[in-house]
Amino acid sequence: MFHGIRWTLEKLSHLLKLLEPLAYRQRQPLPTFRYRKLESPSVAPPVSLAVDDRHWQAIPWGSYWCEPFADFVLRTRFQIASDW
Repeated sequence: MFHGIRWTLEKLSHLLKLLEPLAYRQRQPLPTFRYRKLESPSVAPPVSLAVDDRHWQAIPWGSYWCEPFADFVLRTRFQIASDW
């Protein structure tokens, strides 16, 4: 037997109101990302912990930072809280 669930606008609105306060209960802002354009897709990305990214371009939040179809690496550092 096939049962269909009918998600009406009212049901979905009610569920969204239940979920909304749970969506971002625990969050931590991320530091600025750093960007480095790669010469081609065949270039190995510099992703080891030893890579010095101090001279990479910093990307301000909400900015445009790369042209379409570019190969690049993004880096930032963060720590996950122990109580998560």
